[in-house]
Amino acid sequence: MTALEDIRHKIDRLDDEIITLLKKRLEQVLLTLKEKEKIEDLGREDQIISKLVGRSEDNETEKYLTEIYQTIFREGKRIQKHLKENEINEKI
Repeated sequence: MTALEDIRHKIDRLDDEIITLLKKRLEQVLLTLKEKEKIEDLGREDQIISKLVGRSEDNETEKYLTEIYQTIFREGKRIQKHLKENEINEKI
């Protein structure tokens, strides 16, 4: 195995772990639907971003993580909204 193949193999394993963790995160996000009135909680999002910024080692890492998490937040809200709309439509 070449060095490049080895690196790519490690990236593939990390991607598998990330996918598993993102699925678990989404499961928890969906559970919040039962516990809160509004889908969007900007205060919570700011809290998470602030924690990321505190753990970032440089501006590039901070930007990278912030953009990723903003996408995670956006998609989580989109899925929550979709589920909530389907729930309302089923009651009608």
